[in-house]
Amino acid sequence: MKGKFKSVDLRAVREWIGRWITSPKVTRALAGPLLYSGVRAQTYDFIVQDAHSILVVRLDAIGDLVLMSPFLRELRRLNPDAWITLVVDPRFVNLVELCPVNEVLTFELRSGVRWRDGDLELHIRAVRLARRHFWRRRFDLALLPRWDIDLYHSAFIAYFSGALCRVGYSESVTPEKQLCNRGVDSLFTRTLDDRTLKHEAKRNLDFL
Repeated sequence: MKGKFKSVDLRAVREWIGRWITSPKVTRALAGPLLYSGVRAQTYDFIVQDAHSILVVRLDAIGDLVLMSPFLRELRRLNPDAWITLVVDPRFVNLVELCPVNEVLTFELRSGVRWRDGDLELHIRAVRLARRHFWRRRFDLALLPRWDIDLYHSAFIAYFSGALCRVGYSESVTPEKQLCNRGVDSLFTRTLDDRTLKHEAKRNLDFL
């Protein structure tokens, strides 16, 4: 029997299993019944002014985060009494310390881990973040204003938050995003399909 069976590339198998587990479809099948069962599974469509608690996920690089300032200012102006939690890259916490939010949390993308290879690790840490900080808060609204490809697992963080209404840009806004983020639209309750080119600061305000 020697030589009859080809050796199995265990790393390739692990990566395939990781990609399968972390796909939007399987994520919803495994986590959905726990997070959105019963009354929480109904269709909600909160507007900013009516939300009691709002989660904003913005794990982008420093440039895009800086351009979020007008968005956060207007978000607070529209709902001065809401509890607003902002999730950012830990390297840029100092940039948002004075922003009009109640809480700043961090989610680190480990250096040296490729995007695809790190999906399962990011998935597990996203669940831990949600369990530690989000589930007790019971967010009404989760906002993911990133228009381009989501390389930061942000859509899954929004889904794991348990927020009743989750809004983000559609995977269809660019061909590249449709390829890299296939299926993530199913993690949102509302998606925006705005394909026009515009300045990032204006795009953020249009999203709001």
